[in-house]
Amino acid sequence: MAWRNVTDDHITWSMLEGSIWTPPLPLYDRRSGGAPALGRTDRGVVMVWIGNTGPTLWWSQLDNGVWSDQQAFTDRHVNLIDLHVSLG
Repeated sequence: MAWRNVTDDHITWSMLEGSIWTPPLPLYDRRSGGAPALGRTDRGVVMVWIGNTGPTLWWSQLDNGVWSDQQAFTDRHVNLIDLHVSLG
């Protein structure tokens, strides 16, 4: 699970190991203007979030309990007026 800290906009996450959640771990190198989204692909768990200063969408992949460096989508962004994703 992942969430945006309301006090500083950093993303924090926790992982379910068996029946116990790991302690919350802040990702101090990334901030979000809203709640992050998590998805599962054939390559693992991916997190996507909107930047806290503009319409850029960012993503990162979880690998062996470590999030990869954040990367910006270059072909999509969020329209901040009606909150839909635009391609191109």
